[in-house]
Amino acid sequence: MRDSKNRQPLPGNGQKAIGVTWYENEQQWLETRMTADDPDNFYDSYEEWKRNSERRLAEIRAAGVVVEKVAMDVARFRVWCGEQGLTNSGGARAEFAARGLAARDVPVGGRMGDC
Repeated sequence: MRDSKNRQPLPGNGQKAIGVTWYENEQQWLETRMTADDPDNFYDSYEEWKRNSERRLAEIRAAGVVVEKVAMDVARFRVWCGEQGLTNSGGARAEFAARGLAARDVPVGGRMGDC
């Protein structure tokens, strides 16, 4: 997971969670990579990204850190970048994921659908 690691407080106990950009399918991943300022920071394939990301999420969770997947909505991300005056960079993707996580009203440990 080279992409989008942010800690955001969630409602409730003040514990922090890491929001990670999550590509639900190869098309989302490809669209984001093709327009990225930093395509070299992406894995060579969606399958490689997903395998490594799932492994890394499991490692982080095993260490007791709360991690939430934040689905990448490519169209919304583009609009948001335009509004913020940002380009498709790792920092912008991380901020987008952080804002997506902060917008959720789910306490740490609460049940959420798998993004």
